[in-house]
Amino acid sequence: MLQITCYTIICQVFLDDIMLYIRYLEIAVGVGLGLGPCLGSIVDSQVGYANTMYFFALCNGLNFVVCFFFIPSVFNKSDAGQEEDPEIARIK
Repeated sequence: MLQITCYTIICQVFLDDIMLYIRYLEIAVGVGLGLGPCLGSIVDSQVGYANTMYFFALCNGLNFVVCFFFIPSVFNKSDAGQEEDPEIARIK
């Protein structure tokens, strides 16, 4: 879900250089897919299966908190009864 959110924000905010930022996103995903199994096996060998799941649940929870506070609120507004934000109007 985070990757889809990143694509949406990139396509709405960085209109002048979309492909550059999509490349950065793809690099980050590739690094995560490469390092994930290595990190998971190290944590699993040190603390066991259940604690590995708790560790990565904590990592995902921290990721949620960071996204919640750092994704601009203009992307969370509904169209019902609200004036259009000038920044969003510029993007359209």
